[in-house]
Amino acid sequence: MRALVQRVSSASVRVDGATVGQIGPGLCVLLGVGPGDDEAICDQLAEKVRALRIFDDGNGKMSEPLGQRELLCVSQFTLYANTGKGNRPSFTGAAPPQLAEPLYERFCEQLGAQRGVFGALMEVELVNDGPVTLMLEVERSVAARSASRGQPCEASQMAPEPRQVPRFAAEPPHEHLPSGRWAQRLTEAFTEACAAIEPDGDTEVGEPGEISWYPERTWHGRSYIPAVAASSTGLELFGYISHIPGDEQSELTAVADVTGETAADNPDWQIDLCEEVVGSWRGETDSVAAMTLVWGQPTKVDAKIATAELAGLCVDQCELVERRFTLLAPDDYRGDTLEIACYDGGGRELARESLYEDDEAADGPAAS
Repeated sequence: MRALVQRVSSASVRVDGATVGQIGPGLCVLLGVGPGDDEAICDQLAEKVRALRIFDDGNGKMSEPLGQRELLCVSQFTLYANTGKGNRPSFTGAAPPQLAEPLYERFCEQLGAQRGVFGALMEVELVNDGPVTLMLEVERSVAARSASRGQPCEASQMAPEPRQVPRFAAEPPHEHLPSGRWAQRLTEAFTEACAAIEPDGDTEVGEPGEISWYPERTWHGRSYIPAVAASSTGLELFGYISHIPGDEQSELTAVADVTGETAADNPDWQIDLCEEVVGSWRGETDSVAAMTLVWGQPTKVDAKIATAELAGLCVDQCELVERRFTLLAPDDYRGDTLEIACYDGGGRELARESLYEDDEAADGPAAS
């Protein structure tokens, strides 16, 4: 849960021209709710805002908390915007309204706040005193540590997972990138699959050039080796070969497709990605996740680790091999979709992309 906190001399919020919330000196809080947030996180953030010592103590120092001053809280799902791809933000990182609204109302009640109208188009007017503006965030691990402080470290004290999803379902890569006779056999299978592609209209697929192989991942009794190659007509061929691991005589199954969208033509891409659904996983309430093979490489940075993240939860990761990675993770599950991120050796995020086009990704929560 995220709160953009501003110390104000006054603030107000209007809906359809009518003032629905108004305060004098105090705090104006723009509140964003994430998909993994719950009441414990909400209460932790409310207490942090209440105790925040950012008011003048009369001696020119910021050392007084909110106290009896007023607070105006406005729901703000755009605090979870992802601007990593293109110029149009994606809001898939925000919680859906049915989760966000009760937590927003709870936060306001905890602080006795004036408030806007959840989900409405609002006009916020304020005088920032200072200016003083801070971004606060409380995540599940922080709330859990606070709740369990002073408690015995026993399994019975651990909260159950609120949402069940498969994490790290695929084995990590165990083999080097294909070479020698094995690479030749894979090349023949991939080339045959490329020849079977039925192009749209008058498009000519052409012949595959040099093939780039990506790290192998094993899941559900099969190993998947992704591949990418430029075609002789300037398109990009991509796909994978699957086989039964440990069986050199196993029949190879090759899947191939073609695209005209390439990283060379899209300089704004941070990561060049390909993906194919290879299976499914049925979870709670019969919701189904698409188990998706994702492979690619960062276009501008020297990353060490790639992760697949679903609703802010890391569900797979892979060390880069020759700047390439392969992930296998659940996607499109209960309204949440995958994002791929790349990190350096120190855990600093360098790049992030969604699997979905900007226009589709931006059709996330309309308001929260």
